[in-house]
Amino acid sequence: MEIMHFPDIEDKSHLSLFNASNMIVLHLLRKERLSFHDRCVFPYNILVLVFESDNSGESFIDNGIGFSRILKENHFYFIPSGQAADYCLQPGIMYYTFHVGFEKFPGIDLFNSENSQCLEGDASAMIQEMARIWQDENAMRQVCRIRALLLDFFLKHWPEGTESEMQKFDPILDRLLPFISEQCNALMTVESLAEKMEMNADVFRRRFKNRFKLTPKTYLTNILLRKVMALLADPSITLREVAGKLAFSSEFYLSRFMKKHTGRSPTEYRTFFKQRNMLHSAR
Repeated sequence: MEIMHFPDIEDKSHLSLFNASNMIVLHLLRKERLSFHDRCVFPYNILVLVFESDNSGESFIDNGIGFSRILKENHFYFIPSGQAADYCLQPGIMYYTFHVGFEKFPGIDLFNSENSQCLEGDASAMIQEMARIWQDENAMRQVCRIRALLLDFFLKHWPEGTESEMQKFDPILDRLLPFISEQCNALMTVESLAEKMEMNADVFRRRFKNRFKLTPKTYLTNILLRKVMALLADPSITLREVAGKLAFSSEFYLSRFMKKHTGRSPTEYRTFFKQRNMLHSAR
């Protein structure tokens, strides 16, 4: 049998190991014209594409630490996951708003308040493409086109310092993240996870922080916040039911958790979400 040689092959099959990463999670997408002013923090990224403005200069975003921008027509504004900002959105502007995650690991965003900065820039091409996508009557194709648009944005604004952690593998911890994302509730603690992994709690904290560049406590908080917000977005579920589904001992502790980490209570968040829905549907 003749032996075949392929001297010019460069094998990149190892890239299949990253298939679980670079996951785009779209929590919310709307075309809006609102009257809203509040300081907010979200466990996902905020991307705003302004496509109409009366040039009054009344609308702005200010994170209080160096990023303060009046919202201009044909510009984008990007606030990384977990970063608090003052949002003043007046009816003089109209825009697309994305609440979106780009997860390097399940529940861990590539962009966050530690390694990413708020951004502003020209969005003319993105806005033109979004206008075309918005009119697409094929929902599946819309999804694919939106993912392509967002992925292109993330690639153009890729944060530095992410290469080394993506090259490492910890099969034990890497399998733990999907479990936390699925099972997380108010009773889950760092200590209970360490016990599950048969590790000393301090060793577990160090190993988790070394692998994912954030503490397990922060990760648990972010996952729980996402679950709370997803349930609050459903007006048919009462606050007591939200607390019960996520194992909070009472509505009081649910409210305290939300207030501590977002600056607003569950009722305030739900009212805000309802108002946005009403204003959106009224246009």
